[in-house]
Amino acid sequence: MLGVDYSLRHRAAVHAVRSFIEAIDIYQLQTTRVVQVLSDYLMPSDSGLEHKVPEWLAERLRFGIVTAEGGIRYVAIDVADFSWDSDGTEVLLHLRDKISPGTRAFVAAYLGHGDGVAEMQDLPAALLLGEPS
Repeated sequence: MLGVDYSLRHRAAVHAVRSFIEAIDIYQLQTTRVVQVLSDYLMPSDSGLEHKVPEWLAERLRFGIVTAEGGIRYVAIDVADFSWDSDGTEVLLHLRDKISPGTRAFVAAYLGHGDGVAEMQDLPAALLLGEPS
């Protein structure tokens, strides 16, 4: 729509997604295709945001793995199943590809404009130098 400024909605989405990612306590492979992500992030109680935030998270969450060559690859997420309460938010990521137990993996998020598929694939491998603290 011409003349409509969507920057406020984008900023709200980025803030919600960043807050969720920063509050992640643990993520673990439940099956070869399901990853459980537990975050202390509290879903907003406002009825409008309570429905939009899971949508924003589902659009922007990424599940990455470290390849045998030392690069990174993002695995397609078919379904993101959310549940939340006063203790935080849980997401079950249903992946398109099987993940072998022991694979080095991470949860990430795309915070730019658009869907970010091409942008996330083009990230430099140098982002993974060093071990997480």
